[in-house]
Amino acid sequence: MGMFDNFFRNSKKSSTYKPVFLRALLDIADLHDPKKSERMAGEDWLCRVGDRLRLDLNFIAIRYAKYYWDMEESFHLRQTQDSHGARIIRIIKEQMKTWGKRAPPGILQLESGGMEAFRKKVINQAIKPEVLYHLRTDMPDLYVRLGGNIIELDYGLVEFLHEHKTIIRQGLNGVIAKYLEKLNRMTPQIANKIDAERISRKPLNPRFKEQMHKSQKSRCFYCECRLVRTHVDHVIPFNYVFSTDPYNCILACPRCNCLKYDRLPLRSTYEEVLDRNQEMKFVGRGIRKFDRRSYRQLFNACRQEYNGNKRPFIPERCV
Repeated sequence: MGMFDNFFRNSKKSSTYKPVFLRALLDIADLHDPKKSERMAGEDWLCRVGDRLRLDLNFIAIRYAKYYWDMEESFHLRQTQDSHGARIIRIIKEQMKTWGKRAPPGILQLESGGMEAFRKKVINQAIKPEVLYHLRTDMPDLYVRLGGNIIELDYGLVEFLHEHKTIIRQGLNGVIAKYLEKLNRMTPQIANKIDAERISRKPLNPRFKEQMHKSQKSRCFYCECRLVRTHVDHVIPFNYVFSTDPYNCILACPRCNCLKYDRLPLRSTYEEVLDRNQEMKFVGRGIRKFDRRSYRQLFNACRQEYNGNKRPFIPERCV
């Protein structure tokens, strides 16, 4: 416990590299849970030798990369003030270019043989130069390097992490969130976004959905086609706001909803949503009160921090 106490008290929080590495290491705690250890990704990269645990850095790399990949692709969270971006993000973007546009890979895909070259880059260009040496300054007794990609830990650490996994995870999340809040000042709910166990997307209250049907005359808010099948679209993308507030929702046809994806609509379309919200009353337990000024600030922040150079969504109007 002393090592982690020292890390939380004294570690210089100049990046997220060290806490994310420790987040990845936390998974060795599942070796003490027979049900989880049976299906643990990368278990072959772990080997117990007496009272020591030998760990191949590939075990860390798949979790380290997955964590950053989600933060980049799903939430566009800025990791550094460097205009070139964090090294791990540059490695991920290079891989994304070879694939084209696609969702972040799962942990099992990152574990596969087809990702060996990618994992090698993550280990040699991100983990070794940016984490291992610097982590030893905060936690000198955490591990011993055996050469190559192998580090060795006291096996007692497995039991310790199993017993205290929740509180250590929360502590590391707090360190990561505190650092990212400095770089993503307007982004809401960073603490929830960086937790791999994300909150589920709640459905829109049926009462508000019925109100919207009447207000929109059962037509898509974007293209104005009659709604045969109805999708609920988050005007400011869900991955940015991370909530389903009725004032940020409209009803759309499946085509418009899918084409819009995680983009913002045109400013003129957004102004129509503002006007709609002034006319409708979204009242109920747990429902945030609509505030025109705050909602406009949220739109501008999303355009600056999340959407970047993405073109706004322009629907094709029905004839």
